[in-house]
Amino acid sequence: MRLLSNLFLLASIASASSTDQWKSRSIYQLLTDRFAQSPNNIDPSKCTSPLAPEYDIRHYCGGTYNGLISRLDYIQDMGFDAIWISPITAPVEYETVWGVGWHGYWQQDIYGVNPHFGTRQDIKDLVDECHKRDIYVMVDIVANHMGPYNNTVKDLAIFPTGYDWYYPFNKTEDYHNFCLINDYTNATEVQQCCLGGADSWLPDLNTENPEVVDALNNWIHGLVEEFNFDSVRIDTFRHIRPSFWPEFVKQAGVFAIGEVADTDAINTGPWQDVADSVLNFPLWDALGKVFRDKDRAPMYNLTQQIDTNREHFRDTLVLGNFLDNHDQPRFLNYTTDPTRINNALTFLMTADGIPILYYGTEQGFNGHPEKQYGAGDPWNRDPLWGGSGYDKTSSVYQFVSKLNKLRKMLKSNYPSFFDTLMQNIQTDNSTLTFFKNPLTISISNAPFENSKSVTVPKGSYSGKEGYILVNYLNGDHVGKVQSDGSATITIKDNNPVVAYPKHICPV
Repeated sequence: MRLLSNLFLLASIASASSTDQWKSRSIYQLLTDRFAQSPNNIDPSKCTSPLAPEYDIRHYCGGTYNGLISRLDYIQDMGFDAIWISPITAPVEYETVWGVGWHGYWQQDIYGVNPHFGTRQDIKDLVDECHKRDIYVMVDIVANHMGPYNNTVKDLAIFPTGYDWYYPFNKTEDYHNFCLINDYTNATEVQQCCLGGADSWLPDLNTENPEVVDALNNWIHGLVEEFNFDSVRIDTFRHIRPSFWPEFVKQAGVFAIGEVADTDAINTGPWQDVADSVLNFPLWDALGKVFRDKDRAPMYNLTQQIDTNREHFRDTLVLGNFLDNHDQPRFLNYTTDPTRINNALTFLMTADGIPILYYGTEQGFNGHPEKQYGAGDPWNRDPLWGGSGYDKTSSVYQFVSKLNKLRKMLKSNYPSFFDTLMQNIQTDNSTLTFFKNPLTISISNAPFENSKSVTVPKGSYSGKEGYILVNYLNGDHVGKVQSDGSATITIKDNNPVVAYPKHICPV
């Protein structure tokens, strides 16, 4: 049974206009510490050595807000009109068994800012510069927990007395009683116990306490108002009771997207009822299985997941779609085939939902499969200034740029594209073809295959009879609209096809 109720609908109503504005955007996710160093303080070797120890990558590498400002051209030229930045709050500064809180998720003072990244004014300057370029800014936030309890304290019995270094939550009643999450299928345990382990755990805020609730609501309202953010990405969204979120989202007053790290749409879908959107973990799981080089799943899996999502999510058009992120292994660790990579990116950028690209994908980052933990945390968090750096000529950068130009053309000329559900035309073991007016899109996960044809149903191109269909990605003519509005699309060597009617005189 869905969680939807009048109470939960408040979250969607509060920021409905913002949601519409986000539908046509594409998001570039970056980690502030790993994207760009300040122009006057560049150390290209910082955290970039192939032999860099795990210790280095679990500590600060020198990325700043000023560095990000200096590299906005890199993002803008790739066509992105939104960025997702790390949490800005002041972190705990002591060492833990997992390094330090350079990523921003281990906060000590929710009203302070991380001095390693810059000042409050630097954040405002970043947002102002982004807005001048029509780039929206999504800030990552944490309402579930504070930074790690000092792992040098081994006696769990004294845990309840040790909150005085946190602000503003420095009292025992501000936190749930200590317990660690062991069973992620137990909602009470997930929502009231601590993330982490016996040596280093994240104190879980008592979001049943009215004083804590009021403090968090006031904080998020002030945060968005002070820095003029356009959206909040909410970390550990499912770790707080659902009824907490509508008022929090209302106080934020901007597009809110939650992290529900569960690949089962039955579990993830209802959480969209208490925010504008959630990250699409079920689709992420299907994409990873369909486009990997080894033990590849058939394309039917992707079609089935799309159908399942429509059953369990309130609105799939605003879900955050992604191939990887800072918590998941690098997508390019699973496939090195350029054609398969282009197919996956084509789906990401044209399917229902808001596409999110994780920094480094455009430069071929694949993690460090040879290291412990492979392509996952912490090896999926390399500085962008390592390797090829900010190379705008890389093949993936160029391909993503082309897809973003397509999205901007659609926004100008076919805005209904972003409000229209894609229609499955044909799926077989290796190919998925769908229609999303005015485009016919075909993607494949096979390594190589002879040409094949797909028929677009009658009436799909009504009013465009006789028009030539062109593959936007390479300029090839791939079909012709027939007198009944149907068309036959030709797919060559499993390259992705994004077919559109070339507006010329009928031939």
